[in-house]
Amino acid sequence: VETLMPGAALGEWVATAKGSAEGREHMRRVARIGVDAFLKMCFQDNLVHGDLHPGNMLVSFPSDRQGPVLTLLDAGITTELAPRDQNNFIALFTAIVKGDGEGAG
Repeated sequence: VETLMPGAALGEWVATAKGSAEGREHMRRVARIGVDAFLKMCFQDNLVHGDLHPGNMLVSFPSDRQGPVLTLLDAGITTELAPRDQNNFIALFTAIVKGDGEGAG
């Protein structure tokens, strides 16, 4: 399904947003939204987006919402991990969060 979504590409938006205090606060909120979405996709939904980069993320400010909205695009390359692979993925992220370079492999 293709739908035209409003917003600015993340990289372009960051270039302008970082110039003001309000923009930097919005950047923090967008970063939190992005991290939460990534973690939910990977660890709760077992969905891996194979092409997640700033060009496939749009930031918008709809009038009916307070604050920024992050839209993820191009989910044509997605997969679910087999249980073994998902456990390895979880172990990798756990090691990274703990600062355990050896455990991260």
